[in-house]
Order: sequence, then C-alpha cells, then structure tokens
Amino acid sequence: KYRRHRAGFLRSFWELSIRTFTNVIRNPYLLALNYIATFVVSFLTGLVFHHLPFTFDGLQDRLGIFFFSFLFFGMTSLSSLGIWREERLLFLRERASNTYTTGPYFLAKVLCDILPLRVLPPIIYSAMVYWHAGLHDDPYNFFIFVAIVTLV
Repeated sequence: KYRRHRAGFLRSFWELSIRTFTNVIRNPYLLALNYIATFVVSFLTGLVFHHLPFTFDGLQDRLGIFFFSFLFFGMTSLSSLGIWREERLLFLRERASNTYTTGPYFLAKVLCDILPLRVLPPIIYSAMVYWHAGLHDDPYNFFIFVAIVTLV
C-alpha cells in the first residue's frame, strides 16, 4: 500500500537542512580544523613544490603534487564515514515512520554537510597550490585539476 509522507518535499528539506547545518555548527572544531589544515597543507605544499622546472625531474615532482593532493583529500574524507554510520540508524528509523523520503535527506546532507566540509577545502587547496607550483598557466587545466581533486 502507498502511505503518504507526513511532510512534503520542501518542508522535509528545510527541516533536514536546519538539522544538518546545526550539527555542523555544533562541532565547530571539525569545521575549523578542516579549513586550517587545508590552508596549512596547501601553504606547505606550495613551498615544497614552488615553481618546478620544466625538466624530467620537474615532471616527477608534478606527479608528486598529484599523488600528495589525492592522498591528503582521500584521508580527510575518511573522517565523514563515522558521521554517516551514526546517522544511518536515525535515517532508517525516521524513514520507516514516513517522516520524510530519501530525496530531501540526501539533498540537505549534500548542501549543508558535504559542500562546506568536502567541496570548499579542495577548491581552496587547488587555488593555492596550482598556481604556486607553476602548473599549466591555463584556466581550463586549473578547473580540471579542481574537479579531480574535489572528486577524490
């Protein structure tokens, strides 16, 4: 049988966004540490890989930038696994009681949790490292680098 959900899509999205944003704000150290670590690591990476030469050694060093960037953001994204695991039970219970559907929950999670914690730090990192390391002086290649680092 079809059971109607208690709240509509927009109302569910609004309430879930407020709850998710409150959870992000409730733990300001996670947000601050994420941005501070991004600034510090990008500054140090920029210093280590400052204006690489266009030789074979410079090519190897550029590959090191890519490897380190992917490794750094791959490891920082592991911090969200515990949050998803803890919230899974709450989501299953609320969904079973027809409080909301999966769509508003996922959208609220993406906009209020993933965007500030998983999308903005790679963009900041890429903006600081890409030009400092002397990679291709082309905006198109920069946006490809940003997209790949963000997706990692």
